[in-house]
Amino acid sequence: TRAEGYIDNTKGRRIYKYDDPIHSGEVAQYANLIKSIRQGKPINECKRLAESTMTVIMGRMSAYTGRAMKWDWAIKSKLDLSPGKYELGELPVRPVAIPGKTRLI
Repeated sequence: TRAEGYIDNTKGRRIYKYDDPIHSGEVAQYANLIKSIRQGKPINECKRLAESTMTVIMGRMSAYTGRAMKWDWAIKSKLDLSPGKYELGELPVRPVAIPGKTRLI
């Protein structure tokens, strides 16, 4: 399968043309995995996964408090969203966060 894509500027002049085979992200992921196994160079996405997860947590913290967030501060934060006790049943309802009033901990 082939794909074509065009980008024109505001005056209608073509500034970019994509005319290559369609590359499936999933196929590329498996190809990279197989290549890494054959070369004996394991793929380790743990750091990238942890950093992207922390970035999302920081976005949540910033949205809930209405304040800018710094990586070092967020890493040292005492915020704990885990339930006090792991058991079957309903989780406690947390208070609604109000940007600018909810405190950073």
